[in-house]
Amino acid sequence: MTESDLLLSAIVYESIVIIIALIILALILKKYLEKRHQFTLILFVIFTFYLLTLIFSCASKIISFSRAYDYVNDVEAVDPLTIESFIVLRIVDYRSSFVFMALASAFTYVLRVKLFEESYKPLEKWFVIMFGGFTIIYQVFVYIKGNDFIEILSFILIAIYVFAINIPFMSQCRKNYKAVDNPTFKKGFLSLTLMSFFVSQILIFQLLDRFAKIFLVEVYPYGFSPFYYIGMLCALMGYFGAYFGYIRPRSSN
Repeated sequence: MTESDLLLSAIVYESIVIIIALIILALILKKYLEKRHQFTLILFVIFTFYLLTLIFSCASKIISFSRAYDYVNDVEAVDPLTIESFIVLRIVDYRSSFVFMALASAFTYVLRVKLFEESYKPLEKWFVIMFGGFTIIYQVFVYIKGNDFIEILSFILIAIYVFAINIPFMSQCRKNYKAVDNPTFKKGFLSLTLMSFFVSQILIFQLLDRFAKIFLVEVYPYGFSPFYYIGMLCALMGYFGAYFGYIRPRSSN
């Protein structure tokens, strides 16, 4: 398959994921408006940011597929350093998606504190604010077209931030799942555990897809290995897990 064929298939695939995610997000909003649960509102915000992550990921592929910008499709082309190129290149290189993923992770920390803590711990709070702020600023402003080192560091920063927030959250949810006897609460904590797990897998499978592009270049010269498709599926599984395991049962009580 040509690069255009792969891009088109990825656009169709991500569009389907986005439509399903949008439907689930609408159902989450509906449940919040019915019951006004604070936790449901926080989850709605989290998944809104994850939806924007998916939308800008799809937008990246649409821009590349359209071939509307020479400085995007031509590897040797120089960044013209215009406002347009500033926006377009950050979409194409997934910087915009990483910003929304960082914001989703920050609100995941808020959810964790609301669920399991009496108040914010100063060290954790400042890590979430300062490191998160630095990560977002880096994604937006530290950019040189074609500089692999800067791009690798961009990925490392968002990965550290996502894992540093989601792993403790997943661990706490798993602990509470084992500790409670109420079937509704057990189902809720299990679904939040799975949500955190699947969110973390998105970055892992994205990394594996990049490795496939580097080390299996003859098979996947443009990326889009099975790891890419599994990563997108993990995003959708995170939505399903949170809605059917936590929001829907909780909102019906």
